[in-house]
Amino acid sequence: MILNLLKERFAAALQNITDNPAEYLDLIRVSQDPKFGDFQANFAMLLAKKLGKNPRDIAAEIITNLDITGICEPPEIVCPGFVNLRLTNELLEKLLKRASADTQQLGIEVLPTDKRKTIVIDYSGPNVAKPMHVGHLRSIHRIGL
Repeated sequence: MILNLLKERFAAALQNITDNPAEYLDLIRVSQDPKFGDFQANFAMLLAKKLGKNPRDIAAEIITNLDITGICEPPEIVCPGFVNLRLTNELLEKLLKRASADTQQLGIEVLPTDKRKTIVIDYSGPNVAKPMHVGHLRSIHRIGL
């Protein structure tokens, strides 16, 4: 949900910079390390190469056109042109309140019965000193999602 909203906002910000903003939107991702924020936009270097400009200047231009009010804190540019984003506490609070108020599903979308899949989860407890066999399977859980 948040990632899609960020992609929409970045698409609008990229309109004046590139003819095809959609090709760069998949480079907006959840950060691998929390010290870099919640999300990262990693396309300034690709755009800089294509446009023959400095990646940091491209990132600054994108941020100038970017409206993420109410979603993220002011973006941070990190060399060589990554844009780090941190969600606002207000947005996180709103999302948590919405999820906790939904006692049936806790904010998780449940698929209609005809679209659900059965997922089998095996837990095993192999003894590395012996060959693996069916006796190592502890339990099988079926989840209808």
